[in-house]
Formats: sequence, C-alpha cells, structure tokens
Amino acid sequence: MNYSLDKHPSVSVIVPLYNKGPFVERAIRSVLNQTINGFEIIVVEGGSSDNSLEVVQAFTDPRLSIIQQVEKGVSAARNEGVQIAKSDFLAFLDADDEWMPDFLETVLRLRHAYPEAGVYFTAIMEKCLDNSEEYQNYSFMPGKGWEGVIENYFGALLCNDPLYYPSSMALNKKIYQEYGGFPKGSSWGEDQDLCGRIALQNQVVFSSKVCSIIHKTDEYSRAMKRRVLSTGEHPFIKSALIAQKNGNIPKKFAQDLNNWTIGLILFSVRYNLIVGNPACANTILKKYSDLIPFRKKALIGVWCKMPVWTFNIKGHSLFMEFGKIKIFLKRLYKS
Repeated sequence: MNYSLDKHPSVSVIVPLYNKGPFVERAIRSVLNQTINGFEIIVVEGGSSDNSLEVVQAFTDPRLSIIQQVEKGVSAARNEGVQIAKSDFLAFLDADDEWMPDFLETVLRLRHAYPEAGVYFTAIMEKCLDNSEEYQNYSFMPGKGWEGVIENYFGALLCNDPLYYPSSMALNKKIYQEYGGFPKGSSWGEDQDLCGRIALQNQVVFSSKVCSIIHKTDEYSRAMKRRVLSTGEHPFIKSALIAQKNGNIPKKFAQDLNNWTIGLILFSVRYNLIVGNPACANTILKKYSDLIPFRKKALIGVWCKMPVWTFNIKGHSLFMEFGKIKIFLKRLYKS
C-alpha cells in the first residue's frame, strides 16, 4: 500500500512524552519501521526532567517534529498535537509502548473498509515486568482472524475486553474534534472517556491482528497512582450519565452501558482505596449512592471503613486479586 507523504501525510502519529527517556526511542523506532511511509510523527514533550527530549532530538527523520510545552498532562499533550496535525486521520502512541510494523497499514485498511466508523482498534499484547507476554481473549470475536464492527462496545467492556488503549486506536480527525478530544482536567480514564463518548453514537471497528504492544513498567504503576490521586473519579461516569439523561443511547446496549457506568463508579471507589485516598473513595460512594445496587453498596461501604494498609499487602491489592478471579470465572462460564 502506498500513501502520500510531505504536506499531506495519510496519518498523523501523536506521541505524548514526559519522563520516558528509557523507552521513547523504542516507541519512535517502531513508527519509523512501519510498512508504509506516509505518516508524520508529532512528539509533544511536557518538560521532562530526564533525557527524554535529548533522545528524541537525536532523530533526524524529517517526518518527526517536536512540540515543547509546560507539563499540562497527557490529555492536553494529545490535544495539542492534534491541533497541528496535517492529516485527517490520527493515531496515538504512548512513549513507553510500541507498534508492530503493520499497525498503520492495518488501521488504514480498516478505515478504507469502514469509512464512517467512529474509532478503529487493533488487538494488543501486554509485555509484563518479567518480560513475559500476555495475549488477550476478545469475547465478541466470532472466530480467529476476525475484523469488523463490534456490535456492543459496552458489553465487550463488561467482559474486560481491552478496547480503549490509545496505543491501539486510530480515528478520523473530524470525529476527534466533534467529540472534543481527550477530556481536559482528567489524568486517568481519559482514553476510555473519549472512546466511550464516540461509541455511544458511532461504529467501533476492530482487527484481531496484534499490532500494538503495551508495556507494563514500574513507572506505569507509579504514574497511575499519581493520576488517580489527582482526578478522583473516572471521567466517563459523568459522560454516561449525561447521555442517559439526554436519551442519546441506542436501546441495544442501554443496559450494558448502565452496568458499565456502575462498574466505573465502584472501580473509582476501589482504586482510590488502593492508592490510599479513603476520603475521596467515600465522597464518590456517597455521590452516586442511589445508582449502586444495595448489596454492592453495602460491601464497598465496609471496605471504605477498613485501614489503608489492607489494600496493599506485600505489593498486592486484595481488590485487584479478587477482580482477576472474577474475570477468570466469567470467561470460564462463557466458554
């Protein structure tokens, strides 16, 4: 597949960068090694205190440009990169992740096959701290090698299908602008919020080809804790409740959307407990008390009264371990 270059690239790749010096070279090389050439790379550097900027400046490829900004967060970085993007098609890559060589070719093929879709995803592989590889099982796929429209995006999320990683998504710039980009003021869940708002009214298209590698680093875990502490609750909770109030929800996934929203409320409570912020957890629980089923509300209420150390025993969260067991049993039942 041949695509234009220069003034009219077929894809603008946005890379937000903050203190990712050990990883960003790998990320950028994975873009430069794509099977197509018609792209530009926009690195939005947020005032890193490590050598991140120097690593990127060492690249001499004319398709790469750098924007420097005072640290405003990952959402602002992505949104700023989109503002100067030359292409009408956008892809995002976190600076500690990487792409397989055919990522851009795959999402461009999906766009050609489903031009009216809201967002396009490829399957991911997670690389863990011990360098082991974890491949995902996607509940909605009818068979191996499948590509197509996901009929119920929120139903898939309820089955823990990983559909929202920025490093595995692409979308038309027009759609991005129509939905206001990544939410400002949110430092976690911003990817799920944007994808969720788009999925409420648009097709979500997926390829089962594993084209994106998500790296789970120590810094990833530390950054997640900092981001949760600064934001509190998941941003899509508000987006979902507004959509429900306005009646802008197709009936086919209304119930799944409601269940997913309740799940995000409970997740926000749990995660704040895990990172040591019980006051925020209690605030969220009280704020959405009327939406949570009594049994779950009673259980989470008990957890909110427990000591903070309960949620991090030798580096393990009881909530996370319980969640893994629950997901395993759910998938075992479906199979």
